[in-house]
Amino acid sequence: MKKKVGFTLLEVIVVIIIVGILAGLLTPLASIAIRRAKIKETKEKLEELNNALLLYYQNAIDAQNKLIAEFPNTGSDISEDDLTNWTSYLDDYITKENYAYDAWRVPFKYTYNVGAVSAVLRSYGPNRTGSDDDDIVYIVQAKSVWSKWRRIAQERLRKVNSAVERYKRGGGEITTGDTSEKLSGYLSGNDMYDPWGRPFRYNETLSTFYSDGADGTPGTNDDVYPSGVDTTP
Repeated sequence: MKKKVGFTLLEVIVVIIIVGILAGLLTPLASIAIRRAKIKETKEKLEELNNALLLYYQNAIDAQNKLIAEFPNTGSDISEDDLTNWTSYLDDYITKENYAYDAWRVPFKYTYNVGAVSAVLRSYGPNRTGSDDDDIVYIVQAKSVWSKWRRIAQERLRKVNSAVERYKRGGGEITTGDTSEKLSGYLSGNDMYDPWGRPFRYNETLSTFYSDGADGTPGTNDDVYPSGVDTTP
């Protein structure tokens, strides 16, 4: 007589226990993997938004079509409307609705102080609560953009001050209050203006032209002087 093949009740119980143990071990691992994937996704979004904000800073202009060196002036959340308004500065895929939110579907936070060369992007992280250790923070630094503009301004100032020497040899005079437009016969159009589209001003005390910088106001920290000029009293 053929012996029946099957599982005993004890064997079934043992299998159930083993499966339960494995499930208990794998569930936390799966949760960790999902958490890591979401953190990675959020960081990638922040990187893309960082690039977009730097493009905005580099290209933002005022009503007179002059560079203003500013980040977008929006609320504390980056909304879908904000991304739409930034369209001319963003790659097409960044304008999608999901770039307003982190991987946990919480709006990214955005902080910017007027006149600063940095901004802050923040995700509240896995616990969706701000000011905790799991927040994911990205500092957007426009210093590299500013440094580039400064180099451009100083290169043009070198040409402007060289033109001054030729202008003076021809009998001309330069005094405080004069702008580089006075040297139009000695300079190309671009070289008469700083990167923000304004003419350079002359400082008679320092015997040099200079730029008012991005804010267009003389005597502030973003004024640009030729390399090597000591502006201390």
